[in-house]
Amino acid sequence: MNYFADLALRLALLLNLALALNIPFRWGGRLILSQGIFVAMGAYVVAISIVRWDLHPALAVLLAGLIAVPSGWLLARIAAPLSAATFALLTFLLALAGMEILENWDSLTGGRSGIGGLHNLFLPGLNASPKMSVALVLLLLGLLFFLLARFLFQTQFGRAVRASRDDATGAELDGISVIRVERDVFILFAVHSALAGALWAFALPRVIPEYFDFAVLSLPIVLACILGGGEQPRHALLGALLVLALDEGAQRLPTTPEVRADVPLLVVGIAYVVVTLINGDSGVLSTANRFKARLRRYM
Repeated sequence: MNYFADLALRLALLLNLALALNIPFRWGGRLILSQGIFVAMGAYVVAISIVRWDLHPALAVLLAGLIAVPSGWLLARIAAPLSAATFALLTFLLALAGMEILENWDSLTGGRSGIGGLHNLFLPGLNASPKMSVALVLLLLGLLFFLLARFLFQTQFGRAVRASRDDATGAELDGISVIRVERDVFILFAVHSALAGALWAFALPRVIPEYFDFAVLSLPIVLACILGGGEQPRHALLGALLVLALDEGAQRLPTTPEVRADVPLLVVGIAYVVVTLINGDSGVLSTANRFKARLRRYM
């Protein structure tokens, strides 16, 4: 039962973060490297608030969401004058610096051993396991985020986001402030990612830095977006399921743990090449649909 609860938790987290990364700028663009920062921030704000400051769990989650607002705004301001490559390098360096802080500030973050004690604090009145309870709430969070994004995309703001995403120069000529649009998207993205991290913290045995490492957290999300091949929830769900299947399959390879750990990295590179060769970010899904249609004809 614990194994299936763990799978459900990983699926719910992957689905949330892949959906968030897909919606605003297709595969996230500038947001890819910053997502792990916001997830880690949400998890550590909750852990520190409860364990160090004795804050109520509900207030700790709320605090994580509130802190994400100025954090998203600040990162958007930093990103505005920078090229995509420079911003990617900057966020990567920020993530490395953040990891150093988390690993060495023992009195606040617990260092490499992290912070525990949250496992039985999430909805204690329920008989379900903490992992399954968190997974269900994460699925609800993903649904609420999708409905909010769907509503916003039907407004003037949504049209501005699509215009800025697809043709920034044309959007500026039409009177749209691309910088303001990116700022608002960053804030929305930061709040959602921080809330996902805050909820995830309750299902972890300990909140430790390695859970938020780029290779551990961000790469599976990027891979889910690529394999899903689209922006709709079904694409994020397909990508998340494929990533889980890949990860579970890799753990059964008759090789050393180091080689098994490198399998997702290898697949990310292969997936990028394959998607590029078969015509863009919808290529994987369209190819799968064509194969399914041909299979049906022969059957």
